[in-house]
Amino acid sequence: MGVFHGFFTIKKERSYIFFMLIIWLLNLFLSYLKFFYSIIFRTFILS
Repeated sequence: MGVFHGFFTIKKERSYIFFMLIIWLLNLFLSYLKFFYSIIFRTFILS
């Protein structure tokens, strides 16, 4: 029981870390997207 519970918590923590990593990558991707959009927008406005 104790070993199983420990394994379950480890599995849960790993999935939580994976979830946080996905959120972090998504945030990074969105910031890059905003950056590129601003550059494209500026080039269109200036031209």
